[in-house]
Amino acid sequence: MKLQFLALLLFSSLFSSTFLFAQVPRFAKHPVMETGAALYIPSTPTWDISYSEDSSKIYTTTVEVGGNTYGAIVVQFAEPIIFANNDEKNDLLTSYMTFLNSSAFELTETVDFGLGHTLESNPDAVGAIQFGQTAKGVEYDTKGWIDGNFLAVLFIAHTKELNYNYRELFFQGFRFPEK
Repeated sequence: MKLQFLALLLFSSLFSSTFLFAQVPRFAKHPVMETGAALYIPSTPTWDISYSEDSSKIYTTTVEVGGNTYGAIVVQFAEPIIFANNDEKNDLLTSYMTFLNSSAFELTETVDFGLGHTLESNPDAVGAIQFGQTAKGVEYDTKGWIDGNFLAVLFIAHTKELNYNYRELFFQGFRFPEK
């Protein structure tokens, strides 16, 4: 009986310490360099900057937390874009996200875009969400945002089930510069 009790005690202490000390993402607001934009991400990002053919600035970052890769691609347009309506915003956003699916994320399977997303902090912005998978089984959850000055694509690459609340906090945590 003592042996069974000791085994149970040992097992429960191992299980509880593993459970209690599992890495929980701590989301904090971080600026996208000097752009005025920001995002809530679970680790301090290091940004790389490049330029598109039209001189738009492209800021990229990835951080790994808890076996998941959180990343952002933020485009600051060289010149503001005047959109006639939200359909034009959605067209540009989904075109860019489709480009990233094959060129950056190497997705072999995707589902249709979910459109109609909004941000309370910027009523002019529209968003799209999409889910996909690589040939190696890495799943990508992506959400993009666009207004006339910025386009942002946030993504989480993961191989295990992703916590819904973490995903929503990250995806809804992009902040356009205040006008």
